[in-house]
Amino acid sequence: SRVRTHAPRFGALHALARGCVAAPMTARLKKSRHLRGQVSNGRGRIGKHRKHPGGCGNSGGQHHHRINFDKYHPGYFGKVGMRNFHLI
Repeated sequence: SRVRTHAPRFGALHALARGCVAAPMTARLKKSRHLRGQVSNGRGRIGKHRKHPGGCGNSGGQHHHRINFDKYHPGYFGKVGMRNFHLI
């Protein structure tokens, strides 16, 4: 059998650095193979890997994402100016 002197390297960047042209990832080198049998798959038990932990889209703009909205999107909430009904 072959003796490995180093851990296998993952990812397409390593393949490109070796001069390979878009070599497909072999299944035995994938991280998911290494993590088989582990309970939380490297994501941690406490802060679980959920689909949308902060909410979908623009949710939380007036609540838990307020700092981001105030900092990068000032004036996003609220009204300004005078309304004009029946504007033709």
